[in-house]
Amino acid sequence: MSITADEAVSNSLAEQIKLTARAYPLFSIAQMILGKPERYVFKLASVKKKGSDDAAQKLFQCALDETVWLNQSDAIDHLMKNHLGTFYETVKTASEPPKGTYTFVAQCGMSGVILGPPNYHDYQNQLRNLYNERFEKKMSFDRFKSRVKIVKDEETVKKWLDEQSFVTTYRVLNSPEQLILESWTQVLEHFNENHLPNLIVEISKHTIPGAQADNYPCPQIRRLIRVRLQEQKRFPLKVVHLLSQQFSTRGLQFFKVNKTVTHVCVSRPHYLDLDSTNVKDGIRRIIDFIQSHPGCNRKQLVDTLVTMEIPVAESSPVFEPAETVQPSESAENPPAPESSESVQAAQETTSKPAVASSSEPSAAQKAIISDLHWLLYQGNVIEFASGVLEVAKKPLEKKKAPAAAPKVASEPVSDAVAPADTPSGIQETSGELPPSDTEIQAEPAESVSDFGADNVQCDNGGEQITFESPTPATDQSADTEAPRPAQDSNSQPNNPV
Repeated sequence: MSITADEAVSNSLAEQIKLTARAYPLFSIAQMILGKPERYVFKLASVKKKGSDDAAQKLFQCALDETVWLNQSDAIDHLMKNHLGTFYETVKTASEPPKGTYTFVAQCGMSGVILGPPNYHDYQNQLRNLYNERFEKKMSFDRFKSRVKIVKDEETVKKWLDEQSFVTTYRVLNSPEQLILESWTQVLEHFNENHLPNLIVEISKHTIPGAQADNYPCPQIRRLIRVRLQEQKRFPLKVVHLLSQQFSTRGLQFFKVNKTVTHVCVSRPHYLDLDSTNVKDGIRRIIDFIQSHPGCNRKQLVDTLVTMEIPVAESSPVFEPAETVQPSESAENPPAPESSESVQAAQETTSKPAVASSSEPSAAQKAIISDLHWLLYQGNVIEFASGVLEVAKKPLEKKKAPAAAPKVASEPVSDAVAPADTPSGIQETSGELPPSDTEIQAEPAESVSDFGADNVQCDNGGEQITFESPTPATDQSADTEAPRPAQDSNSQPNNPV
């Protein structure tokens, strides 16, 4: 069983949200729906057993009043108790009452049927018939007998005597034959054969209006309704989940405020960058005003922007929140006393818009409201249910993961030309840098001399780049320095490319 908003209620709420463009807390809407039974419904659905197509709990519906029952016998009892006159006419014929004096009778504690004195000759038949008709599928016969009580009330005894003074028969209605049934057992057999398949149907799901929940005829379903309603009133999580599905099918959007409270609105918040987006001045003034006056509402926004468009004196305030206290002037220049007429005129001026003299908004107010609605429907500005306006915040930039360090070969590659940014004759180290006091020994550049030329030229997009052969390494123990090779006038050995 689940609780969800009525379709008419959810449609009305969705239309109101679209019309006002305000953001409403989803949990507050759920609590409001659960406040009145007319706003929600209960949905019953049968669940199948694991690994089988059979239902774990079957649902039986009465076709006459659309009530649902958990077993077929309860549905039959409901029909025979409330709709017996639709199919059968009860006929009572006078007969002789039981002879003797009776001071107590036996009565069923569950159905209230009076069975008669235990020493009456027809008592056992009445007891067995009542068990077979109503309680055979629910409990054992011994348990049923334990629920039978002895009543010594005079009115109950007199009622049983009156019932035994008449013989009750049942005439079948809507039948071409005048069929008379003499006992209740025959009535049940006739009902099961002729009316049961059309009046009691097995269903898989059903909807119960909330207004009918308190007085629902099935006691098991009524108890389940009470438990589910108490759970959701305590914390309406399932109601919120189903309500969000109803709103999403109607085109509404959801967002969280400060990552805690979920709101529903016509559009999600979208940040509007005024520096990179070309917007008209009216849009820019609205956003600047909301950012500079946190907690403002629509009335303050419209009144202030309309006043800004009209030429006013420099001393007149542009925006004056209700909570702000104006600083008092110095003692040297005390304020002039105001008359009662001027005070009353000032109050009327602050309580009403400065421009519009009538109840209808002016052209300037309509333009501001139109720009504000455009911002609300775009998600650039959010108007909450309390009336507070807020500008959509700039999204936080995602932190980029640090780039992994490039892998360096453990062994130097031999017979390769040195890269352009590495001086010839010095091999790049693959590990940590050597200490500063350690002398770097230059190794013979076998890779260049193997080509059989002193200079190696490469074509880099039409530009000739020359790599000179390295200077042979010298022995530190030698007394004389090795002669340098002759240099070409066009080469620059000291500045390799």
